[in-house]
Amino acid sequence: MKLKYEFVVREIMGEYVLVPSGEAALTFGGMITTSEVGAFLIDVLKDEVTKEEMADRLMAEYDVDIDTANADIDEFLSKLDQLGIIE
Repeated sequence: MKLKYEFVVREIMGEYVLVPSGEAALTFGGMITTSEVGAFLIDVLKDEVTKEEMADRLMAEYDVDIDTANADIDEFLSKLDQLGIIE
């Protein structure tokens, strides 16, 4: 899976904001606020990856176990799917 659109991630006063860029700015209306982990996962999703690869990268970057990584990824992917921004 990967992102359908290009997003620029900006940290603003401790919050991470995903701003669509390029053609995505015309198609996707709005911005998304996320956590530091969400911003990290958005960066991972810029390339085609599997859920297992996402979990491996998340565990390498943050001190979490596989169950926590998978739960966080499932929740995050569900939200991105609802927004229609992953394929």
